Amino acid sequence: MRGLPIVAPNGYKIEVLDFSDEFFRQKGMGIPQRRGGKFVVMRDDNRKWDYLVLSPAAQSIYHADIVEQFCQLERFGISGTMLKKSSYFVIDDPNWSVAGGGRWDWLETERRLRLFGSSQAYGATTLGSLKKRLAKVPEMAGWRIELERVNPDE
Repeated sequence: MRGLPIVAPNGYKIEVLDFSDEFFRQKGMGIPQRRGGKFVVMRDDNRKWDYLVLSPAAQSIYHADIVEQFCQLERFGISGTMLKKSSYFVIDDPNWSVAGGGRWDWLETERRLRLFGSSQAYGATTLGSLKKRLAKVPEMAGWRIELERVNPDE
C-alpha cells in the first residue's frame, strides 16, 4: 500500500492509498502495469485529511468493501457496520465520512491515472478538486490525471 501525502488548497491534506501492492502480493503476482478498479474518498474532518483509496477490481465488488477495508486498517481502527442487504458500510465515528467514489484506471507505462464514474452507495466525488490536489503530490509529478465527469456542475 502506497501513501502519498500532500497539503491540499482547502487546508485538508490528501493521501493516496493503493491496495494493489498487498492484493497482488497475496496472489503471488507482480503489480500489473495496467490495472483498475473502484475508489472512494475517505474524509477525516477532525484531522483535516482526505484519503483517495484505490482498490483493484477483483478485490472489491462494492465501494462499501473498500470503506470497510480502510476502516479496519490498524492505523485507523474505525468502527462501523456492513449492511449486507444494501452493500453499504456505516461508519460509527462522526468525524469520518465517505466523500464519494467511482472507478479508476492506472497505466504505469503511460504515467496516466483516470478517475471516472460514481458510487451507487456513496455518490460522486468532486473530481476537479481531486485532480488539482493530486497534481501537487510529488510522486504524481509527470503523471496525466484524466477525469470523466459525472456531475455537470463541476
